[in-house]
Amino acid sequence: MFSATVPAIVAILLVAAAAQAEIVDPVFVRGNKRSDGSFDHLGAFESASDMVTYQNQFWTQAMSNPNYGKSAFFDGTHYYWVDHSVSPSSRNVFFLHDYGTQLENLINDSAADTHGFHRTSPGDGDPGTWFADSDGGIYNFFYAQRDSESFPIHYIRRYASIADVLNDNGTNHRSYRYAEEDRFFAANGRYYRTDSGSGNVIGIEVFNSFDDLLTGNFSVKYNGGFGSSDDLFMTVPRSALSVGGPVPVPEIDPAGMGSVLASVGGVLGLLERRRTRA
Repeated sequence: MFSATVPAIVAILLVAAAAQAEIVDPVFVRGNKRSDGSFDHLGAFESASDMVTYQNQFWTQAMSNPNYGKSAFFDGTHYYWVDHSVSPSSRNVFFLHDYGTQLENLINDSAADTHGFHRTSPGDGDPGTWFADSDGGIYNFFYAQRDSESFPIHYIRRYASIADVLNDNGTNHRSYRYAEEDRFFAANGRYYRTDSGSGNVIGIEVFNSFDDLLTGNFSVKYNGGFGSSDDLFMTVPRSALSVGGPVPVPEIDPAGMGSVLASVGGVLGLLERRRTRA
């Protein structure tokens, strides 16, 4: 009984440790937009506080795609960019550019699979800003009545998947009045907004849930923002940065591994004592 049980328990503990290591390891990436409207490079940072102030950048890659605008995102699987029709009569017509699983395709504006779709929404068809979380959820922040009120009504339309986006199957939620130039991104259950003013980034606010984002209830704000509000902001897996060469990998925490080994040792000792008494 002992010989059969021990490997099973050890396997369970090691699988649990591996599962924890496989949780998405997000890094914060920012593309700086030049005055001519194109982008110069994409840089990676360990935290939102570093990204907003352009400090401690540890990776960079040249960018040749001028089209990111404010609606490029990663949904946990694919990289996308959402564009919209410029025709006044077709303001609710959009184009989803699917770059697949490779960040390199988005950077180079290559291998995109483009799909047209329609968004039914209240108001006059303001395109707004598109973003995603790391679990596949897609969001669209927009003004519902942009021209008819001094203080327009804001919504965030939430979609469960890209398929729902293409099928116009989303749910509208009244939102706090954020600025049109703000940017949004999300990962691992947290939502981020760039606080912007006069075309500049002032800071980044962090929200612990979608409901908090809707109400403007941020948990922390990183001030000292630097750069243009037109910059690109995303969270991506650390492994995606291999497009630019080797990427520094965080060191394994010896204390964490020690706790796993200690658990294994404790289980083995307990089973050994039980076998001896038997």
